[in-house]
Amino acid sequence: ETVNGKDCLKVSLTNNYPEYQDVDIYYIDLETNLIIKNEFYSSKDQEELVKKHVEVNIYEFNTVTDEQVKLFDLDNYPEYSYRD
Repeated sequence: ETVNGKDCLKVSLTNNYPEYQDVDIYYIDLETNLIIKNEFYSSKDQEELVKKHVEVNIYEFNTVTDEQVKLFDLDNYPEYSYRD
């Protein structure tokens, strides 16, 4: 299937429980192998599946450069410490 102009593999996982059923559908970008969309459906007994949640993932890579790492300012991260 196509999601946001990207060719995707659609994978559906179903969990059957005594009183309800959950279905997760993942859309995996064929170019990057990343999950770019997830839909979650649920139903009780034999009711039609109801969409409960949709998640669209956006990935960013190489957002921090080596130079930025070299200029790391510990004051921006008070919960961290390091030893020389």
